[in-house]
Amino acid sequence: MAARKQARTQATRADTARTQTVKVWDIWVRAFHWLLVAALVLAWYSGEYGFDELGAKTWHMRIGMVVLGLVIFRVLWGFVGSETARFSQFLRGPRAIMDYLRASRRGEPTPIGHNPIGGWAVVVLLLIAAAQPLTGLFATDDILASGYLADDVPQAIQGAIGGWHKPMFNVLLALAGLHVLAIVAYRFKGENLTRWMIVGRRPAPIHWRRPRFASPVRALACAAVAAVVAVGIPVIWG
Repeated sequence: MAARKQARTQATRADTARTQTVKVWDIWVRAFHWLLVAALVLAWYSGEYGFDELGAKTWHMRIGMVVLGLVIFRVLWGFVGSETARFSQFLRGPRAIMDYLRASRRGEPTPIGHNPIGGWAVVVLLLIAAAQPLTGLFATDDILASGYLADDVPQAIQGAIGGWHKPMFNVLLALAGLHVLAIVAYRFKGENLTRWMIVGRRPAPIHWRRPRFASPVRALACAAVAAVVAVGIPVIWG
């Protein structure tokens, strides 16, 4: 019995040592990821310094709507998108998290998509990223500009909701910092998460199943819904 168990363990290790290159992330997830990074940087810069003396606040609000549109797209894609993009694929309970931590200590490779900890981190980052434009809709500086919905609500609501706009961005910065630290930690393990998110492919054990990818038509439909919201708000309330 012990000999058979040892043989199975050795066979598993041999399979793990043999690798293949697997497509993990579709173009839609990758585009979302890097566009969100760029939009958040531009939102911060336009809020702090502006692109010109008179239109700074206008640009800041427009970029905020881009952020909102991107988050809406990613949420929709999390339900109808490719296998590795779906929330049902990477949102797991405490037992799965503990199993992942034990496997990580044994030196086993990370799951094909988001690991159970990274999956919950994605949800938290999406919520905080969404909070930025949503609170900004009601924010006002009482001088140059107000959010698209600020003038349509009582001043008390402006203060209650809009007052969270800047503090939530500080939370977002802290989470982004933790995200970068996690990427560095995985780099020391020999896993280049940044490269995988750029090229969409990663090495994986030969016996791992390749994920399924959704039709581009679904992605375009999700993008259309997100664009309607992101463009519609400034057009109607701008």
